[in-house]
Amino acid sequence: MGKIEEFIIKMSLISLSSPQLLQIVASPGGIVRIALVAMWFSTAGPILGAFATKSNSTTAFVDDAIITRSITFTAADFENRTIIGDLNLTIAFAKSNDQGFVPSSSAITPGTPYLDEIEFILSSPSGTSVRLVSNDGSWYDPVQSSFNNGNSGFQGEITFDQDASTHVNANRDQLVSGTYLPANDLPGQTLDAFNGESVVGTWELSIEDDEGLDGISFYSYSLAVHTRPEPRSATLWGTLGLLTGSILLARRRRPVPGSGSAA
Repeated sequence: MGKIEEFIIKMSLISLSSPQLLQIVASPGGIVRIALVAMWFSTAGPILGAFATKSNSTTAFVDDAIITRSITFTAADFENRTIIGDLNLTIAFAKSNDQGFVPSSSAITPGTPYLDEIEFILSSPSGTSVRLVSNDGSWYDPVQSSFNNGNSGFQGEITFDQDASTHVNANRDQLVSGTYLPANDLPGQTLDAFNGESVVGTWELSIEDDEGLDGISFYSYSLAVHTRPEPRSATLWGTLGLLTGSILLARRRRPVPGSGSAA
């Protein structure tokens, strides 16, 4: 840490009435140092937010069933800056035809995967739920599902990111690894719904396959969260700036010894 950073930290820990501040003002170059720090705080942006990512890698085979997997964040994970500014979700899984659990290192079999059976829902500690993929239809009536039956199986990772440009079901007959928006048949379902909430607590991902024989091999999921920046406190440093200016002005007006008029 450099001398400037050390001085800024020192200044942030003292009050305007502290004898330490008076000592700094009286020290050689003290006024200039305070003025520079006050200027820095008045022009600098907010304190940066924090970032953390966690995952749950408890595998499962989901066939005509619903399971949940949880991830828990603490305030310490984000240096106590806990208000969500952006959240991304990545799910690793496979969906194939007439297979049991398929390890991620093994290949899936060809055939119709019945993608319309998939449903993913993410729920926050605050109780907000966002449906990312829906299976509201069924194998005989997939019109309301996010996908059709599909023409090939899937094995890979899907990342949901509200900054993506394509919906996960842009092609309703095929699923390809990549980064996507939630399904386009789910109006109002957006990851931005979590923004402004506290990240602290237990998050749950619901994974559903609503028909038998062609299940989901679930591998893992992860959450990557950026929290919001916090505004700097302008009160102390604005007052320091005014105090510094006042002292500098007073020093300029102080008469130089011997410069007064002769009696």
